[in-house]
Amino acid sequence: MDIILHGSLNNEDTAQSLASVLQLLHDRYHINSFREIHLEVTLVDDEGNDVELMNNETNEVYRIFEVRQQSQELSTERPVLSSIHLVVDNTHPHRGKK
Repeated sequence: MDIILHGSLNNEDTAQSLASVLQLLHDRYHINSFREIHLEVTLVDDEGNDVELMNNETNEVYRIFEVRQQSQELSTERPVLSSIHLVVDNTHPHRGKK
């Protein structure tokens, strides 16, 4: 399923719009979890120009930000929690594109 948010949105509007879509899926269709989410965004600066994030050491464009959950080791002292880590993968410039 593609979820498309049209228009020029600031950070807060984007987060609220996406949250409302996910809430709708939960409330109306009883969807309680997701296996994966692919989110394609066009980054825009304050003047309305499209921008790309560049690695200042390699001058390569960051194309993929991947967030993964990693389970921590089991411990009897604390409950098991998931921590989310951001993984930047700049080696596959068109991975996931159709």
